[in-house]
Amino acid sequence: MEIESIYFILTANCNLKCKYCFQGTNYHIQPNAMANRKVIDAFVEYCRKSKIHHVEIFGGEPLLYKDLFEYTVINLNEKTPKTSIGIVTNGTLIDKKIMNILETKPISILLSIDGCKERHNMFRGYFDRISKWLPRLVATGRVTIAMQASIISGLCNNIKYMWDVGFKNGIYINIIQNYGWYTLEDISLFEEEYEKAVTAMLHGKGDLNCTKQLYHMLKKTDNTHDCGITAEGLACDWRGILYPCHRAMELGTQFAIGDIYEGVSKQMSRKLRTHIRKSTYCSASAKKYLFSGYCPVTVYQNYSNFNGEWSPEFCKMIEIKAKLVAKYYYEIEKHFEKTSKNLNFNS
Repeated sequence: MEIESIYFILTANCNLKCKYCFQGTNYHIQPNAMANRKVIDAFVEYCRKSKIHHVEIFGGEPLLYKDLFEYTVINLNEKTPKTSIGIVTNGTLIDKKIMNILETKPISILLSIDGCKERHNMFRGYFDRISKWLPRLVATGRVTIAMQASIISGLCNNIKYMWDVGFKNGIYINIIQNYGWYTLEDISLFEEEYEKAVTAMLHGKGDLNCTKQLYHMLKKTDNTHDCGITAEGLACDWRGILYPCHRAMELGTQFAIGDIYEGVSKQMSRKLRTHIRKSTYCSASAKKYLFSGYCPVTVYQNYSNFNGEWSPEFCKMIEIKAKLVAKYYYEIEKHFEKTSKNLNFNS
């Protein structure tokens, strides 16, 4: 099967220390944990030869090394012009030069921001560094908000805050996978908060991308749990090493499946993915939580194997999402049909 998209982990380093971050290495700057121009050149050539359709520039924080980010974008644009580009960023390092790149290049932007200033600063900080760029980011029309459900109380108000800022076409609510993050009270409150957000969406306040994703999953009646690491994901780190997903590098090079110079080893890839799929998605948790997938990397980090128990709080909250999408299924269907027609008309 042809892999059409790839994550490029430009660096493992980050300028923030978010309390819920799954990448523990971000708490310490690693001197050599960033790509150089030679690796970037080889990566772009790999994308060209492999006919990669989409590159997602990731980290760490990819804007920590702005010159390398610019060099990557320029080379991808020039040498693989049919390849689309995205970036996952916390936005705190945007400056005039980076903003110009984001405005003039067709780059999709996944911006990590957790709502209003008070909520965002509780876990990330530096809201003011982002806020001055928000109007221009809205104007690009290419920004999706990744909002971490760090605190459940007031979640709907923070969703509405971002809609009011102008990000009406894309907010994704991430349930934090860290074991022990949530309480039983959080689970109960999440149902209330998320239902308020869904009904607000249906009244035209803005869209929830996670609701759209679950709607399509229910529409297919296929609740297969496969994620990138067990299916056909692909990621390249700053050294040019290839992994089966963007998080597998956290487990070390023993989970690598090739490099950008020799390509993917089909044998290694198939063996690793099959092992992880059988361990993670044939586990007791997979049978218990029918509408919830869980990150195998997170399981391994907690148990040193892939068949450990999934975080029950996380899984129950994902199933609450699915339950609410099922409850409002036909209203959601009409909503997305309407918004799709409007987009087609406007285009």
